[in-house]
Amino acid sequence: MAGYPLVIVSDAIFSPGRCLRELLDGAGMLEYFDHCVFSDEVGRSKPHPAMFEAAARGVRCAVSDLVHIGDRPHNDVRGPHALGARAVLLTVVKDRGAADSGADAVCDDYTKLPGILADLNG
Repeated sequence: MAGYPLVIVSDAIFSPGRCLRELLDGAGMLEYFDHCVFSDEVGRSKPHPAMFEAAARGVRCAVSDLVHIGDRPHNDVRGPHALGARAVLLTVVKDRGAADSGADAVCDDYTKLPGILADLNG
């Protein structure tokens, strides 16, 4: 997304990060990301602070400057919030409790994401 460093922060449940990078590269998508953080490489999974700290280190920013975007309230909202980062809950595919998530914003349509990020960074 123009103007923002993009980091993949993913629990590598079925495939290790090495394989996920190969898949992204083969699809021509890896070049759009500034950094990747995979749970098998960090040794922890979301919502553990190490995942979000690795993301911040990867793009040389403070953890509190992160805006994490994910679809699970426990991992993708409570994890970043515990470190002072902001969180956007995606409900594009499924709403897993947006009303009670405590997310800084909820995104129900990918095309709304740039506007949501602009509002958060006001």
